[in-house]
Amino acid sequence: MSPIDNSLSCGQLCSYLEASRSQEELGKVKVLSRFWSDERLYSLYCDYLFENCSEQSHGRKAEKDVERVLLLLFHGTLVKDAKGDPPLFRTGCQETMMFAQRLKETLLGDPRNTYGRILKVYLNHNVGGEWTRPSFEEIALMLKEESSVAVDLFGCGYFADGNETIHRAGELMHFSSVRETKLIPCFNSTPAFTGYLALRVLDAARQIMSLR
Repeated sequence: MSPIDNSLSCGQLCSYLEASRSQEELGKVKVLSRFWSDERLYSLYCDYLFENCSEQSHGRKAEKDVERVLLLLFHGTLVKDAKGDPPLFRTGCQETMMFAQRLKETLLGDPRNTYGRILKVYLNHNVGGEWTRPSFEEIALMLKEESSVAVDLFGCGYFADGNETIHRAGELMHFSSVRETKLIPCFNSTPAFTGYLALRVLDAARQIMSLR
């Protein structure tokens, strides 16, 4: 389950359903998707982030601090293949870019925001071709000499943490000079996210029932 729809996530499920189910059966199926465009998700992200940021855990007064940086981690996507051509599968690149920009703007406009900088970061794979930028490695290099900054990292491009996200705070400390890092866990196990998913399921069930 991911905020972004692509051929490697819900695309495989949709292809399987189309190939294995009749039209009548498909009329009773709805795949939950397009999380990235749901305004309710942005509000959920904001509340969760500002409740769990390092500023909150230190009990400091909410004031803008130029030495505090937030890295928003998104799953990287292939932009061009090794031959320089667009990928032949649905990568979700455009949706990822829109999601990243919208979330960044929402966080910057929130009165609870105390970060001096909020940066979008893409966790790319070492596979031939051109990937989304800036990459995690590029941001780590940019912060290499900034020994006075404290950095929070939040895997908002993922609903659950995994090997792609859980080691990033340690990697940033190792490859840069920042004074402090904190990984804000993904919120898949929180009651608020569970409630949000329940509402999405309820909406889908009502839509199916109305079409029968």
